[in-house]
Amino acid sequence: MIRFDHIAPEELGRIRAVSLSDRFIAARDLQSQSRNGVILAGIAIPTLRIITCDFRVSGGNRMEIIDQLDRLARWLQEPGEAMLEVRNAPGRYYKAFCSDLSEPAFSGLSAACRATFTCTDYRQYNLYNHQPVDGADPETENFTFAGKHCLNDMDCLFVLDQRSAFCVPEPNTYPIPGMAGTLRYDAQTLPEGELSGKLYFVGRDRNGKPMPLSSSEAQLRRLADWLGNAGRADLIFDAIPTKAFEVEVTKASFSRDGWENGCIQVTFAVQPLLRGEEKTLATERAFIADQPEELDLSSIFPEGMTAETPLRIEMKNMGNTVGRLVLKMEGGEETVLSGMTFSGGSTLLLDAEDSTCQLDGIGAGRYLTAGSLPYADPGQCLLKITADTGTTLQIEIRARARFR
Repeated sequence: MIRFDHIAPEELGRIRAVSLSDRFIAARDLQSQSRNGVILAGIAIPTLRIITCDFRVSGGNRMEIIDQLDRLARWLQEPGEAMLEVRNAPGRYYKAFCSDLSEPAFSGLSAACRATFTCTDYRQYNLYNHQPVDGADPETENFTFAGKHCLNDMDCLFVLDQRSAFCVPEPNTYPIPGMAGTLRYDAQTLPEGELSGKLYFVGRDRNGKPMPLSSSEAQLRRLADWLGNAGRADLIFDAIPTKAFEVEVTKASFSRDGWENGCIQVTFAVQPLLRGEEKTLATERAFIADQPEELDLSSIFPEGMTAETPLRIEMKNMGNTVGRLVLKMEGGEETVLSGMTFSGGSTLLLDAEDSTCQLDGIGAGRYLTAGSLPYADPGQCLLKITADTGTTLQIEIRARARFR
């Protein structure tokens, strides 16, 4: 009828399972939005699966029965989370732990008690490959921060409290005495956002047993080193691996309230724009004097962009010396570099991400005579480059698309 941690109760002695209660379909809670008795929208959320089993223990005398009950208790409670196989699901199992064992009821030379199993996953798993029978793995709110994953590397489960949906621009407005309302100017700034949640200590074995206090304190020190020394770094949620939040920790507090292992309530300041994965375009082009060469940057922005994105453009001259270079994104302003000696074998770097302009590793900002370092705006994927001399340039362009 039942096997737990690969053991059937009959293998322990004079113990047998006499009844089992398991829902054929996992229970679900309905989250709904309703008005005037009509559900306008609803979402069915699976709830924890609870399985109960009644056991009967027999013996030649009271002491033997108590010894059998002690074996039963150790079998159920010592493994923590383990495989639970039930008769009505052959070839399958649940991930579960025994969350309660009732007080035994003695009757003659036997005793009865009830065990309650709480499944850590409502789904059944196949015995032959240990994969869920159906249903995708639930997405979590775990993340990677400063190159370390909160669960896989730091043994913490993250539960989000709240985050800014998006950063609302702060317009420049001015009241004018004697006039109703305010004047509004187009110039505006994007403020920082906020992201907060709890990092729950789960321990390395994650078997459902409480961590020793010494382990909990050691875990706190590991997290303090990770979160406290990272400074401003990328935070990437598992659910959206192609987008990064640029964040830094502004507040962290430790508590054991509601979670015996301990947890950290952490708050991050979030920079206003998300950043996509870095993409690169490398090409070699032959230039005719004063004739623009067009480069299609769409491969750098496979998901597009919704905010101005800085470009990093590195050019190596393979031919004649260039004195003037003009770069222009479609619909944007020209970036003009003039008065330089960009000779064969030299490398010119224009990096709007780091506000860098260099010729052979030496600052070359003095040659930037018009415009600014190159950016791409939403909908712009065509870059034109014009040289005042016929030459060949090896060009590498990198960018991380920005998103609101």
